[in-house]
Amino acid sequence: MDLGTDFLVIAALVAFLIGVSKSGFAAGFEGLGVPIFAFFMSPIAAAGILLPILILVDCTNLWNYRNKWDWGLLRIMLPAAAVGICIGAFTFSYVNVDGIKLMVGLIAVWFSTLFWLRLATVKATQRDMGTGLGVILCSISGFTSHVAHAGGPPMRAYLLSKDLDKGVFMGTVAVFFYVVNLIKLGPYIYFETITFDTLWVSLTLLPAVLLGVFAGVTLHKKVSQLVFTRIAYTFLLIAGIKLVWDGLSAIIV
Repeated sequence: MDLGTDFLVIAALVAFLIGVSKSGFAAGFEGLGVPIFAFFMSPIAAAGILLPILILVDCTNLWNYRNKWDWGLLRIMLPAAAVGICIGAFTFSYVNVDGIKLMVGLIAVWFSTLFWLRLATVKATQRDMGTGLGVILCSISGFTSHVAHAGGPPMRAYLLSKDLDKGVFMGTVAVFFYVVNLIKLGPYIYFETITFDTLWVSLTLLPAVLLGVFAGVTLHKKVSQLVFTRIAYTFLLIAGIKLVWDGLSAIIV
């Protein structure tokens, strides 16, 4: 894969931001990777480069936030996500990825807007979502993660409603995406989305990813629970707006 210096500089910056966001705030910057990389290569090759990077960050998060996850929530979230991934694997060639981005973006904007409205009306606590809605959102997360690397917003909307300690939140997100990305790995290899060429690029970006992980964990330790929650909802809103923009731009054009 013949890629220029411009790509490597931009890709290293994106890899750094992914490491910061996934390790510090579960902010969803991983959604930046495919659209930006796609300026230089096919979206399929971009997804192939990104998945090993995401799995690496998931592994570091499992260590950094070890034993802080909520197994009760994961027993609900992981089976639902697995169903979504299976649906995505079988329907990948039929779905409109831009329509999926629009749907996920609207979900993220809706739940983050509700949080800020409640905050503005003095009711600063999140409204706890029930199990049924959690199953639906995590199924959507598994589906959209497989077809568009956009699985973060639905799952984070559900998890943020639980008002978890910031460490438990990060640990639960780490386990969730570690399992989800491992499940995705099989189809990615089988359909040659991941190749030796894409793996070489992923390895080239390794230092930038690890530096981002270190920065993210450091920032996570320095912010309070209240600030963490507000940052997480802010990033959820930003990710949602970006997905809505991407989806609408492609559909309208």
